[in-house]
Amino acid sequence: MTHRPPSSGGGGEYEIERLADGTYDVTASAESYLAQTMEGVVVADTTVTPGIDFMLERVTGRINGSVF
Repeated sequence: MTHRPPSSGGGGEYEIERLADGTYDVTASAESYLAQTMEGVVVADTTVTPGIDFMLERVTGRINGSVF
């Protein structure tokens, strides 16, 4: 199996080719937005998997990390 990073058509649509059949947890994330995960996405028979849609919430003034 060959793995390629997801590609985008610029309109927010992504495609991942040659993904093995199975059940996946799909996470969408972007800088300055809260990540979202859709669990239990079933991929089968090299077809398009519908219904995977995310609306990320923008955050401002958030700092991640640790202070030692």
